[in-house]
Amino acid sequence: MAAVQEDAAFLKEIGENFLLCGICSDQYKNAKSLPCQHSFCQVCLDKLLKKSGGLNCPICRRSHEIPPGGAADLPNNFFVNELVEQFKKRDEKALLSKRCGTCDDGEGEVECLECDTRLCDECSRQHQRDPLTRTHILTSIDTEMGVDEQGGSEADSVGMKAHANCPKHPTKPLSFFCDTRDETVCVACTADDHRNCSRRHRRLDDAAKDYAAELTALARKLEAMNRNMEESKQEVQTVMDSLDRRFQEEKTKLDSHVEEIINSIRDTGRRFARQMKSEYEFRMTNLQVQMKEIEQRGSGAIGALEHIRSILQCGGAVQLMNAKKRIESQVEGIPVDSKSKVEPAELDHMIFQASDHLTELRDDYFGSVLGVASAEHSKFVKIPDAVGKNQVVSVTVATVSREGSTVYASAQVSGSLITSDGSVVQMDVTNSCDGILTLESPCMELQGDCQVSVWIGDEHIQGSPTTIKVVPLKFHACHGANVVLSSDSRIAERVQSYAKAICFTDRPIHVNEKISLEFREVEKVLGPVA
Repeated sequence: MAAVQEDAAFLKEIGENFLLCGICSDQYKNAKSLPCQHSFCQVCLDKLLKKSGGLNCPICRRSHEIPPGGAADLPNNFFVNELVEQFKKRDEKALLSKRCGTCDDGEGEVECLECDTRLCDECSRQHQRDPLTRTHILTSIDTEMGVDEQGGSEADSVGMKAHANCPKHPTKPLSFFCDTRDETVCVACTADDHRNCSRRHRRLDDAAKDYAAELTALARKLEAMNRNMEESKQEVQTVMDSLDRRFQEEKTKLDSHVEEIINSIRDTGRRFARQMKSEYEFRMTNLQVQMKEIEQRGSGAIGALEHIRSILQCGGAVQLMNAKKRIESQVEGIPVDSKSKVEPAELDHMIFQASDHLTELRDDYFGSVLGVASAEHSKFVKIPDAVGKNQVVSVTVATVSREGSTVYASAQVSGSLITSDGSVVQMDVTNSCDGILTLESPCMELQGDCQVSVWIGDEHIQGSPTTIKVVPLKFHACHGANVVLSSDSRIAERVQSYAKAICFTDRPIHVNEKISLEFREVEKVLGPVA
């Protein structure tokens, strides 16, 4: 009882909202479907084409190609048109007599869905005894099922779930579904036009039940997609708001920095402001395009979801399966499991990084607009192969933005060194004001391999971590017939004379590296040396 009343209320809602054209706000007259799946009266679309010369959907604003024959060549929305016709039949039925359609004497108590006729109690019994009509479906006309003011049942008068007859064999009901051609057929069709179909014919109710399950699963996917779309839109909006806020903050910092500089470099400041605004507009435009794409995809998904929900709740087996091709075409290409990726991401901001060194009127001393360094693009510039014991480990790094520009990112860069005994030493970062940073550690007291890691944020730059050897200075003879090296090559000694007594270190001596030279013999020279 409650379910029937709920159906009646739903049918009232459909009559008031679902069957109204979005242009004329009246009941559809020959509804036509646009590629975006929104439907309008054919006459309304014709007026729209004459007025604007184009075919833009009044609801989602998507632009469509105009068919050669105008609105008449657009596909019909059979489901909506049939609903309109059924509601018209309901209204017409309300005006007819409630008496038996066979004997015209008794009052109709049941209705034959096959014959579309009211029958009194006596005629209904005869109807069930007659071999030609005993298989017909009879339904009770119950006043408790939601009788309208004219005396007709709203749930039954629409008749969307009644069986329809075959257009080729009008006396035969559509009772089978051909999977080969995706068509509803009668028993005569199965033995006639469809007898050579490769796939078997299924009973219509069974096929509709299976397809309803598929549509239910598809509706769940579309609902999940719609949720993902909303989440993606929210993420894009969050990044847009954050980007706008950061732009205002960084623009204020830039203006303040420019005001502190002498008048001769104000032109440079304005050029940087234009560059920053250009990047802001590029990113904001990119995000707006993403937002529009998400809304367009979401519009198609919402339209498909509304269509599926409506046909599942109101459509019978015939309408359900007749809409199969259109629904599959409608949802084809909709990425139901996808979620948009926001580019640029929320934390990928523009940052104006001011330079404190204004000894020259150069851009790289002025600052950088895109002050976010990219670990993926930044790299080592100089790494020593080895350093001596008690020496400083020093590396240089070039900091580059995702766009390939040099940026001042000393505040974003950190480095550490792991010694041979596992100790972790933090490295000092020095900005050389040209996009090159120097990272240095304290003197290395231990020998062996040490590992240097450099991060931008929490990501390693290119080549990080890297290994550097800490070894004492050694020698090797180059022209050394009169040179003797100790077993560990740490000491080089002259044997007879300085002739043929030339030796070199096994690696370059680094700046500020300390080496010890021991003079074991000093020879006095009397007079000028020749």
